Amino acid sequence: MNRSNPRIPFADTLQQLVSMVFGTLLPEHGIDDTAISMAEKRLGIQFPRTLRSFYSLCGNHREVMDGMNHLLPLPELDIENGGLVFGEENQCVMIYGILLKNMTESDPPVMQRDPGEEPWYLDSEALSRFLLVSSCWQACNTLHSVAETTISPAQLQSLQSQYAHAIAGTPPDDPEYGFWRNNFAAVAFPKSGEMYIATTSDEELDRFGRLHGLDLSYC
Repeated sequence: MNRSNPRIPFADTLQQLVSMVFGTLLPEHGIDDTAISMAEKRLGIQFPRTLRSFYSLCGNHREVMDGMNHLLPLPELDIENGGLVFGEENQCVMIYGILLKNMTESDPPVMQRDPGEEPWYLDSEALSRFLLVSSCWQACNTLHSVAETTISPAQLQSLQSQYAHAIAGTPPDDPEYGFWRNNFAAVAFPKSGEMYIATTSDEELDRFGRLHGLDLSYC
């Protein structure tokens, strides 16, 4: 199956995505269980299984953690307004967190809020999908060749049938699709038709545009 399958463990899907897009995922890219447990003890909580898996595989992976948005290293994790803050949008206009009341869920929702405001708002219905799409976003700021384009609903449907993908955001209101394959990642917004594409060379990017009939504007 090409799309991200909820029956496939998150860790396996994440490992596939990172290895395909950024190169082989190595043991040193992850954080050992002892360090993760120490962070949990400091905060007085237990991480959801999905979050623990993410740090175990990618907590030291520079591009995945800080390619565009900033996913916090363990020492910077903090609890604010009833939520565990684990990430910041690239211009720090938004922070991402998991509500403490949802910590017992293996794959909890991701919440967002402005740094100077109190309320949390739903960002994504599942942490796993948020992190997969986030990894595609990180690629759009770290891979060699990046372009933007607009896609039609038919082109989006074609991509869904050909590439592994995950959907974050709050469907059907404003979803974000993350797509990936060897040396390639993209993020698409069906509502606006915007898509950002990243790959390892201009030749690969041009080939992708021709294959899908897309008019690319290089970033």
